[in-house]
Amino acid sequence: MNNLILKIFSAIAALAFFTACNNSSEGNDGGNLLVRLGDSRLTLTELRSVVPPGTPSEDSVRLARNYINRWIDTHLITDIVAPQIPDMDEIDRLTMQYRQSLIEDAYRARMYRKNGDYNIPEDTLRAYYDARKESLKLKSPIVKGVFLKFADDSKNLKEARRLFKSSRQDDIDKLEKIAYDDAVYYEYFRDRWIDWQNMLAVIPSDFGNEPLTYPGTHKSTDLSADGFTYLLYITDYKGVGSQIPFEYAKEQIRDAILYDRQKEYDEELRRQLREDAIDDGTLVIY
Repeated sequence: MNNLILKIFSAIAALAFFTACNNSSEGNDGGNLLVRLGDSRLTLTELRSVVPPGTPSEDSVRLARNYINRWIDTHLITDIVAPQIPDMDEIDRLTMQYRQSLIEDAYRARMYRKNGDYNIPEDTLRAYYDARKESLKLKSPIVKGVFLKFADDSKNLKEARRLFKSSRQDDIDKLEKIAYDDAVYYEYFRDRWIDWQNMLAVIPSDFGNEPLTYPGTHKSTDLSADGFTYLLYITDYKGVGSQIPFEYAKEQIRDAILYDRQKEYDEELRRQLREDAIDDGTLVIY
């Protein structure tokens, strides 16, 4: 056991050296062998493959030590103890079943990527939306508007306060210029819906303990916290339970249509594979 420990730590040191030097030579199998457990072998080549190139020496040692320990623990059970488990036949059956499922899923996904129809015209999206819009309800508020974050001592903060509520194009252009020059964060979304949760994540406020209804009753927010000023102006709002606007729902609808198409493609692929196998004699049903 002491000899094993010495070999492991020698291997870790060698790994750190090779990683630092970025040397690609592997050596022969005999000199490459680190640990043998039953019929399983851990080599320096395998150990080096789990450490990203350029990893600092200390991190290389830690990653290598963890990998070696996991390898030994795993193979002690799978190689040595496994014969003592009475239901190994069932485990083998489930393993094979899982493997078959992975192969099937990978093949179907590959075939759909190659042959599936990903083109969804606008009128198809609209038709899907119109047929289901009564059931398409918001689970989180959505808003349109503009949001800025400045340092409290920003020289442009006073001007930003004057401009951020304006809908005049020249004021919007001026606001954008000073925002790009000086703002810590700037997002203009008057022309598109965003999830209100995005704003909750970047503004340090509990919004009067009414975070989900706040944008429906407060169009303008100007608050200071921890050395920063947050300016938010809401130009439009839809609350929880409202019908989802078409523009906001388009990606969700696109995903749903593609999912339905892939299901139909999978069914046709299964049918065709079965028919071809019967025709060429590969599949015989008695």
